[in-house]
Amino acid sequence: MSTKLNYYMATCEVEVQVGEQVFTAKVNVLTTTTVQRINASDLGRIQQKAGLTYIEQIKRRGLDPRDMTVIDVIILGITPLGLFTEKEWEDGLPDTVKAARAAEARTSEGKPNLTVVSNDEG
Repeated sequence: MSTKLNYYMATCEVEVQVGEQVFTAKVNVLTTTTVQRINASDLGRIQQKAGLTYIEQIKRRGLDPRDMTVIDVIILGITPLGLFTEKEWEDGLPDTVKAARAAEARTSEGKPNLTVVSNDEG
């Protein structure tokens, strides 16, 4: 039997500095837990994932993330999405998301998948 996980969507604001200028951007992060709560460790993982997600977005735009510094990541809200097995979650994704993930997997062989952060602690 597959383990059911609690899925949450976190909306974060990432503050970055480029030279003397400070910019902000909103980023959504998906996280899972094995228990129905978010603890301090989960909050740290959400902040880290939001910063990494923003840096990946910068790279996709052809910009150099080495020129910027992540100053802060503010969690604006966390919304529970439900209790699912990984298969139930994946089966419920739109076809466009499945296709994008398949394309990403083909281009990022050997790179870690940073799509979902999770807490396997009980």
